[in-house]
Amino acid sequence: EYEENVDLNDVLVPKP
Repeated sequence: EYEENVDLNDVLVPKP
């Protein structure tokens, strides 16, 4: 399961 604060896009492309 993914955290609500973490989107799938954030997992592939983490933003600073």
